[in-house]
Amino acid sequence: MGSFAALTTLYLHACQELTYVFKSSMLESVSNLKELQIDDCENMKTIISTDHGVSECGSISLTSLTLDDLPELVSIWDGTDQTKLLFENITVYDCPQLKQMTIDSELEQTLKKISGEQDWWEWEENELRSKFEAIFNPIKEGDVHTS
Repeated sequence: MGSFAALTTLYLHACQELTYVFKSSMLESVSNLKELQIDDCENMKTIISTDHGVSECGSISLTSLTLDDLPELVSIWDGTDQTKLLFENITVYDCPQLKQMTIDSELEQTLKKISGEQDWWEWEENELRSKFEAIFNPIKEGDVHTS
């Protein structure tokens, strides 16, 4: 737990075997994480995978979440437990399977900017789209900057 306590930025690139980044129980260990960038991870299915049978649920509050070139990503977190992933800015590019984004009242308060391909944004429910249209920023190839 102490090894990751000071971690503020995590950049994962070309980690082809990873299917998730964190288990929900691990989030307390990375409580100072502010920036998470993930790109070119062809088997990534979710960012946070639920620890089934674990009663403690973690949360994490990011300044920036960048998801790029994740062809198998279907969700940001895969469970319905009390796991919380809050972020101010999210950038989604070339994540064709990501067809939902659950935004609860807490995330609604922190979310300031959504960047993504116009095609990606079009699939989203009309209610959610209309609610966040003002903070959506369309991007195209070359606009995603990873470290």
